[in-house]
Amino acid sequence: VQDIKFHVVQVQQWLTDISATRGLDGLNDGFDVAAEHAELFHRAVAEAKGHADALGLQSELPLLEKVEASFAPYYEAGQAMARAYVDGGPEAGNKLMGDFDGAAEAMAESVDAVASALNGQINRRIDRTVAQAEDILRMQAVIGRTILVLSALSALLVLAVGVYFRMSALSKFADLGRAMREVADGNVALDIPFVNRRDEVGEMAQNLESFRQGELERRNLE
Repeated sequence: VQDIKFHVVQVQQWLTDISATRGLDGLNDGFDVAAEHAELFHRAVAEAKGHADALGLQSELPLLEKVEASFAPYYEAGQAMARAYVDGGPEAGNKLMGDFDGAAEAMAESVDAVASALNGQINRRIDRTVAQAEDILRMQAVIGRTILVLSALSALLVLAVGVYFRMSALSKFADLGRAMREVADGNVALDIPFVNRRDEVGEMAQNLESFRQGELERRNLE
């Protein structure tokens, strides 16, 4: 759109310049340069249409078409005015200046309408992007808090499991210790706990059971 604006202004500038100089003293290249900018204008409009279509800006396409439609009468009025100045001087050119000014005003309005519409699109998309970014930040904050809570719960769970197993092990050793004291005191009729376990507690219980059985055999022999 900036390129479109630039080429529209350049067409007006060069046609106005040749109108002022009337092509005298070799200053007669205004028509050629204006024609170059007219060609570049059409290329810029075609490129803008392609971008608008690719971006899904369907509401802007009719505005670009209006810009393109406004250019023909604008360019023709400018050329007619410039030729009138060259061929007939100010008296002839001044008569067509009003037509060119009206066409230039319509041209400017159509280009400004496209620029305004695109600025609106840009602002809406920026607002949407900012809102999405804020949503992501909020989600990240929630996830961060959730991770902290889960980490704390995991640590507490590990601690609780550790305490449970520690207390459980201490309880078993305490029961085994009481059994040892009773056997040592002569109570060989006691059932030794944990003899079927496959861990250190079971190994100690089995050793105590072997001692109890030996004591029973000794008493039987006596």
